[in-house]
Amino acid sequence: MSDVYTEVKKTGWGQNIAKSIIGVLVGAIMFIVSFVVLWNSEGRVNLGTVAEKAVVLDRESLKSSAEGELVAVTGPITTTELLGDPDYLKPGKYIMLDRVVEMYAWIEETETETKKKTGGGTEEKTTYRYKKTWTSNPQESSEFKIPEGHENPSMSVKSKTFYVDDAKIGTYSFDLRTATLPGSDNIELNRNIAIAHWDAKLIGTDYIFKGSGPYEDPRVGDLRISFKAVHAGIKVTLFGKLKGREIIAYYHKGKTRLYRAFAGTKDEAIVQLKTEHKVMGWILRIVGFLLMWIGLSLVFGPLSAILDVLPFLGSVGRGLIGVITFFVALILSVITILISMIFHNTIALILLVIIAAVVIYLLIGRKKKTAKA
Repeated sequence: MSDVYTEVKKTGWGQNIAKSIIGVLVGAIMFIVSFVVLWNSEGRVNLGTVAEKAVVLDRESLKSSAEGELVAVTGPITTTELLGDPDYLKPGKYIMLDRVVEMYAWIEETETETKKKTGGGTEEKTTYRYKKTWTSNPQESSEFKIPEGHENPSMSVKSKTFYVDDAKIGTYSFDLRTATLPGSDNIELNRNIAIAHWDAKLIGTDYIFKGSGPYEDPRVGDLRISFKAVHAGIKVTLFGKLKGREIIAYYHKGKTRLYRAFAGTKDEAIVQLKTEHKVMGWILRIVGFLLMWIGLSLVFGPLSAILDVLPFLGSVGRGLIGVITFFVALILSVITILISMIFHNTIALILLVIIAAVVIYLLIGRKKKTAKA
């Protein structure tokens, strides 16, 4: 069976206008949601600022006065356990171990091309391509447009994460399963640490291969297994709430969670948190702006659909609407961001109220003088 399939759909002018009217509702929702995204982007808690106020603990001594407070402790993560994968990797000095399983499987790629026709109709050409590749999340064949000949079997081995039960930084223990850990490193495999199987073989230092064919020419359903780990002894700074000799999750004002181990010192961790806050702020601003721009464009969709009776007019109209809505969305986004910044900044809000009060007072005084004159 061919691995490329093309489907052509034709819709009339009336159908396209009906679709565009439905798009008005979708666009209106996107427009409203954009304000929520932009407003909340400026009201997020900067965990870097929160972390600056953390009580610093000496990892070797208990500081009971910090009970219930946000604390930070720096040092190597230690454990008395060795950790491995019972099936494929011998125990080693890891605190967290990821078994990553990939299957050689079919994937479906789609490409859609739409052409406007004179009279307002459209011709939509969708091409479905099927190819085989290594993937850790194979698609369900039943969801393919053409499942026949592109069947993916279920994975006989699943990805899995392993943790040690006892992890400490000095005298303080913490829960590896619920804390956010630093990034893991790839494990270089060899015959000394990989567990031998009759139906699996080692491929270089990267993979354990389980398959019916050679690794160079795999078959659908073949598996390859690799490992990532956070090694014991890594120096980190852990933020959380002190509870006896344990550090648990801390919630700023009962809402925003901070329970995370960073590679490096407290100062390095704070810089990373502040950078992440700034980057996420810009991502949310861009997302909010795009939601607003696309939403406004959809609201004017029926006008474009009507003009599509002549494809040239529809293209020109769509282009003009896109330019106009771009600048409208940009102005509204900037105004929303500035107002949200002021509202979520207590000092700026107080200053704004004082300035407004002074301006109102001066205007009233001027009005009274004018009336007397």
